[in-house]
Amino acid sequence: MEQQIIDLWKISFGDTDDFIRLWFDRVYKDENTFTIEKNGRIVSALQILPYEMTYCGTIIPAGYICGVCTLPSERGKGFMNQLMLQALEEMRNRKYALVILIPATHWLFDYYRRFEFADAFDYSIEEIYGNTAASYPDSGIRIISQENFSVDTMYAYYHLKQRERDCSVLHSAYQFETVRRDWNLAKGEIWMAFKNEQPAGLAFSISKDHETVSIREILYDCTEVKNALVQCILNHYQLPKAALRLPPTPSNSVPYGMARIINKAHMIELYRSFHNQPPLPDYKNKDIPTLTQILLKYEQRQAFMNLMLD
Repeated sequence: MEQQIIDLWKISFGDTDDFIRLWFDRVYKDENTFTIEKNGRIVSALQILPYEMTYCGTIIPAGYICGVCTLPSERGKGFMNQLMLQALEEMRNRKYALVILIPATHWLFDYYRRFEFADAFDYSIEEIYGNTAASYPDSGIRIISQENFSVDTMYAYYHLKQRERDCSVLHSAYQFETVRRDWNLAKGEIWMAFKNEQPAGLAFSISKDHETVSIREILYDCTEVKNALVQCILNHYQLPKAALRLPPTPSNSVPYGMARIINKAHMIELYRSFHNQPPLPDYKNKDIPTLTQILLKYEQRQAFMNLMLD
C-alpha cells in the first residue's frame, strides 16, 4: 500500500523526492492511512497523525488530518467525502478531543466547513528592517547556529516555550526532529540565543527573496533577545528585511488552520472548570463550528500552531 500512496502523493503535491522520503521514513504509518481503491489501485487517501495541544491548564490529544489527495481523474466523485467521514469516526474512537488541519489552498476552507470545521489557527506577520552592517548590543547575549548546539538543547527550549502558550499545538521530540530535518532539506537555518549562558531564544530562518529573510518561528524570553536574533539573522543573510511569523493578534492575522471539536462534553468541562467564573453560558446547544471557535477563543486569536510540515 505504501508505494501506491507515494505515487499518489507525487502526482498530487509535487514535493521533492527528499521530502517524500523523509515523510514516509518518519511520519507515514499504514494504520493512520485511509484509502479508497478502484480496480485495485488507490485513487484517494488521507492520513491522520497524533498530536497534543495545551488547553486550559492541561494537555489534550488532537488528531491532525494531512496528505489529503485524490487522483485528478477521480476527483468530484465523492471519494474524499467518504474518507473524511471515516477519519472523523476513527478519531472519535481514538478519543481525540479535537481534530486540526491546514487547508492547502484558500478555497479548501469552504470545503472543510462541510464537515463542521471552523477557522481556528491564524498567524501574524511582523516586518523588521535592519542595518545589515550593524550589530546588536553586547548584553550577555550570544547567538549561535545549529551546528554549535545540541538538538536536545534546542528541543528542550522549544517545548518549554510551546507549553507557555494556551491552545498551542505541541511537537514531541520525534516530531520536532522531523521538522528539523525538513528545515535542513529546505536549506533553512536554526539559531539559538543564550543570555548569560542560558537558552533564551530560538529562530527558524530561510531566505525568501533577494531582500527578505523569512523567520518562520521565533521564540524568545524578552524583546532584547528577539531583536538580537533578528539582527544576527539579517547580518548572516546580508538582507535588509525580516518577515517574522508570530502568534496572531485579532487586528492583524492571516487564516492558517482549522479545527473541529470531537469530544464536545469534555472540552466544555475543561473550559468551564478552567475559567471558573459563573455564570458561563450553556454551550451544549451550540453548533460544532461555533462551539469550536468559542472554546479555542478564536475571537481573541488564542490558538496557534506552526512547523507542521505543511
